[in-house]
Amino acid sequence: TRIMPYNAAIPGLVSTRAAAGRHIVSVDMYTAFTRDSNYKTALLADDLHPTPAGYTRMADTWYAAIGSLLR
Repeated sequence: TRIMPYNAAIPGLVSTRAAAGRHIVSVDMYTAFTRDSNYKTALLADDLHPTPAGYTRMADTWYAAIGSLLR
């Protein structure tokens, strides 16, 4: 019940910092995981720590968001 309100606050925080001239990128890892209905068994080992597939999902999600900044 706390995840959704916390995640909903992030875009506003990012916008405020970006407007202040900060170089900031928001990466939505929650949606990256929960877009699969079986994410709790396929991507999480214990409801918190990722499985190897979960780490791959995280890496792919981060790279999609910031890969262009690394070149």
